[in-house]
Amino acid sequence: MNEISPSGSKHRTMLIAACGGAWGDGAWGPRVDLSCRPFDFTLFFQDVIFSCIPNAVFLLLAPAGIWHRWRQPVVQGHALWLYRCKLAVLTALLVSQAVFLALRVSTNHGTMNTNASLAGDVLGLLAIAAAIPLSYLHHFRSIRPSTVLALYFSALSLLNIARLRTLWQLTAARSNGISAVFTIIFILMLAALGFESKSQNGPSHAAKSNTPEPFSGFWKRLSYAWLARTFRRGYSAVLSVESLPELDPQIESRKLHLQLEHVWSNCKKGRRHALLYSCLRAYLAPFLSAVIPRVCLTCFTFSQPFLIETTIEYIGQSSAEADYGKALIGAYALVFVGIAASTTFYWYQTFRLVVSIRGSLISLIHQRSLGTRAIDLGESTAITLMGTDTERIVTGFRSIHELWGSFLDIVVAMYLLERQLGVACLVPLAIILVFAGVTGRLSGKSNNAQRSWIEKIQARLRLASSMLGDMKAVKTLGLSDKMFSILQAMRLVEIRTSEKFRKLLIWQLLLSNAPALLAPVATFALYAGISLVRQDSSLLAAKAFTSLTLISLLTTPVLELLQSIPAVIQCIGCFDRIQDYCSKPSSAEELKVDNDVSSPNSLSSDLAFELVDNVDVTVISISIQGKSFGWSHDDPPVLKDIDLVINFGKIVMAIGPVGSGKTTLLESILGETLSMPEGSTNASNSLSDRLEIAYCSQSPWLRDTTIQQNIIGCAEMDPKWYATVLWACELNADLEQLPRGDLTIVGSNGAGLSGGQKQRITLARAFYCRRRIILLDDIFSGIDANTTSLIVRRLFGTAGLARQSRTTVLLATHNLKLLPYADEIVVLEDGRLTAGDISNVQKYATTEEKYEDGPHHASTRVDMLAESEDPERAIDVSVIADPSLNSIGDPLTNSTDEVIQSSKRQSGDWQIYKYYANASGYHYVLVFLIGQALGSFFRDFPTIWLLWWSNANAQNPGPRTDGLYLSVYAVLTLAGLASLLLGCWALIIKMVSNSAANLHSNLLKSVLGAPLYFFQTVDTGSLTNRFSQDMELIDMSLPMYAINYVFSKPLIVLPICID
Repeated sequence: MNEISPSGSKHRTMLIAACGGAWGDGAWGPRVDLSCRPFDFTLFFQDVIFSCIPNAVFLLLAPAGIWHRWRQPVVQGHALWLYRCKLAVLTALLVSQAVFLALRVSTNHGTMNTNASLAGDVLGLLAIAAAIPLSYLHHFRSIRPSTVLALYFSALSLLNIARLRTLWQLTAARSNGISAVFTIIFILMLAALGFESKSQNGPSHAAKSNTPEPFSGFWKRLSYAWLARTFRRGYSAVLSVESLPELDPQIESRKLHLQLEHVWSNCKKGRRHALLYSCLRAYLAPFLSAVIPRVCLTCFTFSQPFLIETTIEYIGQSSAEADYGKALIGAYALVFVGIAASTTFYWYQTFRLVVSIRGSLISLIHQRSLGTRAIDLGESTAITLMGTDTERIVTGFRSIHELWGSFLDIVVAMYLLERQLGVACLVPLAIILVFAGVTGRLSGKSNNAQRSWIEKIQARLRLASSMLGDMKAVKTLGLSDKMFSILQAMRLVEIRTSEKFRKLLIWQLLLSNAPALLAPVATFALYAGISLVRQDSSLLAAKAFTSLTLISLLTTPVLELLQSIPAVIQCIGCFDRIQDYCSKPSSAEELKVDNDVSSPNSLSSDLAFELVDNVDVTVISISIQGKSFGWSHDDPPVLKDIDLVINFGKIVMAIGPVGSGKTTLLESILGETLSMPEGSTNASNSLSDRLEIAYCSQSPWLRDTTIQQNIIGCAEMDPKWYATVLWACELNADLEQLPRGDLTIVGSNGAGLSGGQKQRITLARAFYCRRRIILLDDIFSGIDANTTSLIVRRLFGTAGLARQSRTTVLLATHNLKLLPYADEIVVLEDGRLTAGDISNVQKYATTEEKYEDGPHHASTRVDMLAESEDPERAIDVSVIADPSLNSIGDPLTNSTDEVIQSSKRQSGDWQIYKYYANASGYHYVLVFLIGQALGSFFRDFPTIWLLWWSNANAQNPGPRTDGLYLSVYAVLTLAGLASLLLGCWALIIKMVSNSAANLHSNLLKSVLGAPLYFFQTVDTGSLTNRFSQDMELIDMSLPMYAINYVFSKPLIVLPICID
């Protein structure tokens, strides 16, 4: 072994002292002096940036995370083995960090200790100690791995790569074992990252395997790895709605609605844009969650010019360092991975916000539709608001962050461009300001044009939904041709109304794309002019393409900004329309419902057949005193000075001539009418009281589901009570005749049933829900006399269900044969209410209904009640409690939402494009494709022309060359704008108008020409969506996607062809 000379030892000592001094590892750097190590950071820089800062940030966030998780309930089904692994790794990491701290403090080498080393190592030790309780709470009180821990360990693992490399280069670190201990720390850090990122769903979560998102860690969500199973399923089979993953519970409509309703109920609804502000306040956290990734996207994006500049300088060096080149490769990887990650997370959070707003708005509209009088809804329809308005809000809110993000990008790009071109950078700025001002002016006009268009859509959808809801009547009366003419004419009016909006949309597209095309021409023209005046150098390749890159970085956010402004303004207009709808006053019920009496819905099956004798019959169920009701404050009241008191458990029947106000009385009790000033008080009732009322209207309303589900509704299945209700409403015989019994799908609004069957099903639903008050509006009008007599005895007789359960019933009827079953009778005539009995209501009976001798002679009240008590006719509990009719068939096999298993859904079908092109007009499609192709060519080819220009300047500089190439450059730019205008005109004006009219006509013909049984198997809601959301996609979304696709594809192919 060679001995070290004294002079060499002295030099080494001096070198070590220097590396730990002011210009070595003890300095900020960030790059250490080459005499210490080749291409490395100083230890002081690493201690501050790679240790102190991340550990300090984590220690600031950890207490808040611990406190938040401590307040959450314990989640069942956690994986104990996974927590044990976490605890073991974190404990070993804590011990290793302590050993590393002790070794580093005890070393006598000056290079190993800096002014920040002790602070960084102590903070690291404390951070690991804080990670242990945070990991514990997240594991046992959360179904999702900790995002904070995943980011912390990810950041430290990445930063520790540089620290590990440095420590292994230091002799003192290797000799004292510091490098080895830090290597163990690095490995344990990676293990902790893996365990803290692993989904922790245990046995109790196995049933939720179709909802992977809530259980996925940060990196799994960022990479969309949780969708891998869906992608595999879609590759091997046709996807259906049922096969898609379920939504994250955090963005389910029920929870979203509660968040928005809490804010909306406490705000001033008359304030301008109140609903918009309420949405932003309700979802402030999701809104702000996209801010940081958007800022990171800007930082990574504008790192590219600096990387390019550094790379050019590196390549130009005669003796470049290999390590420096490797570092540049790492920097490029970091920047582009950062762009991908920040873009992914930015749009992930943005779309979660959009989904939240969409779900909550639809829920809010639905709630207001249920809680608002029909007369107060005005011209707006919930279908239009849920469809057209909400979808346009979704489209506009996608760009909400681009308003400030694009502005930030523009400021940074302007700064960098000024460094490159000087005063010439003012040209693109001036162009941006001009086009932004014009776009802002057009946005206001677009909002008004959009409102007019949506009003026409609303009118068409109102008629279409009404038609689809009663197709049996349309078919029976032979109104198919008439309805086709009316609806298609309304569609044509709607298309003509939308032309103004679509023309403004073309101008907005032209204005948003113009800066990207005009800014380079104007900038280079000014630069060439300045060069000519100053006799400066001509435009060369380096400066030209650097400037073009910066102009592109400038005009790209300008494009985003100018397209975002109109979209957001239009979205605000849709918010205002929804706000107007949701600000309508809720129903002000003008009755008092007693809250102290136990509701019959609380009775079990065993109690449903017992008379409730212990209830005071004098307790009032409904009380209306001296009130008048009408449908409008501008018209006289329909009901005048109404005094009505109905005691608990009474059966009251209201009679009167047609138009006397019987239906209005029932709807007044429901709160659907207005309490008029004369003789009225302003007492109102809460919605919770109205929920104790069951109502059967003259026109039965049924869902497109099974008979059983129509009767049960949202209540729980009670087989004994269900069978009782079927028997009482005389439905057993009908169910026996149906192949699937009570699991038969009734069709849209009961299209597969007779009128009497629909009325009896709604009657059964009213009694099954066990509400304490039942309002019946001429419910027996469509039922034959024998069936009516049987049902009335079973419901209203002495042993009837209504009397046994002490249900208060108010029946509006014209059938005087039912009156003997009434405890009280009220007579309505000319809007006024009087009490009556059988003896003084003969004048309202028709000839065959009068109580006279004859074949249809009615019994007296006593005889009829006695008849219901006849042992042969009495209720047999053992029979009516038989639930055998309750489980006929399998409802899942009769689904109306079967998915068409077609391989074309996976590979695509060119016939669809042909169908759309035929509806749009082949010649207009050709014009659109040519215009967009030329626009793409003229947008990309100027880059090639600029290269030729710079090469010509390098060979023969001079003003003549600049003038020639600049002129052609300008012509190419203007040709690009003209081609873009031509393509947009062909698509948005001509193709959209033709396709909107023809596709609607084809759809309408298909629907009206379908046989009646088609509407028994297809849900009316799905047909309504064809006329609303599908038409909206064809009118708005499809054109924009087509422009972006056709315009972008040549931009990808053209450079490859030119190269």
